[in-house]
Amino acid sequence: MWHKNQKTRSRGFTLIELLAVLGIAVLLAAGGIAALSHFRTARILDNQTEIFFSLFDQARTDTLASKNGENYGVHLATSSISLFRGTAFDTSTSTETTALPASLEIANISLAGGGSDVVFDRLTGTTKNAGTFTLRVVTDPTEKVVFEIATTGKVELQENE
Repeated sequence: MWHKNQKTRSRGFTLIELLAVLGIAVLLAAGGIAALSHFRTARILDNQTEIFFSLFDQARTDTLASKNGENYGVHLATSSISLFRGTAFDTSTSTETTALPASLEIANISLAGGGSDVVFDRLTGTTKNAGTFTLRVVTDPTEKVVFEIATTGKVELQENE
């Protein structure tokens, strides 16, 4: 039974309880945003990797088919990749250029003969420009894929170390 002298208990929340709940919510949101950002960056890296494979394949295929009677190659720049015709890159010989998203960059280009062009031979599809290059996330260079170009003209991802 309830008496007049008994203290009534408030049914609201204290300021400390509200701050604790708000703090937990902020921590959960920050963790979710970080995970979402990492997932988004990984998807962008995967998509660009597929585009790179496609451009190398197209350059090699066009060369083997002697399209327009010319060689084709791929030019690597820090923020773009270009398909070109001929034996050396020039902006006038570029047939397709793909700009990278601002979050990605091409780095560590190490091709035989130096430079940043991979040109394919018309009769065999091979290249004298074998080597490696890295496609990486600008803000986290440890998130990357390393492409390896064989003298046969085949392009693969290098195994992680």
